[in-house]
Amino acid sequence: PKDEQIIDSVVIYAHGGGFVAGSYHISRSIACEIALNTKCTAVLNVNYRLAPEHPFPAAPKDIFESLRYVVERLGVQKERVVIMGDSAGNNQSS
Repeated sequence: PKDEQIIDSVVIYAHGGGFVAGSYHISRSIACEIALNTKCTAVLNVNYRLAPEHPFPAAPKDIFESLRYVVERLGVQKERVVIMGDSAGNNQSS
């Protein structure tokens, strides 16, 4: 249909917080800026599990699962996905 929105490129964004604090709420404004200033059709702001309750590798697994979801369930080509974040979130993204 004409009014159906197509998601063909995605930014997956991971918040900072030293691996033990923070949530997607603290990076919401950054994710919104990314959405407004890029040609990506969607931004997924990931709320990954935090240490020490969820030790490594829980957080990078959550981010990887976000990538899997975008590629497998939404059908976005992996070449059209950017994974990024701030501080600890950027570390998790790599």
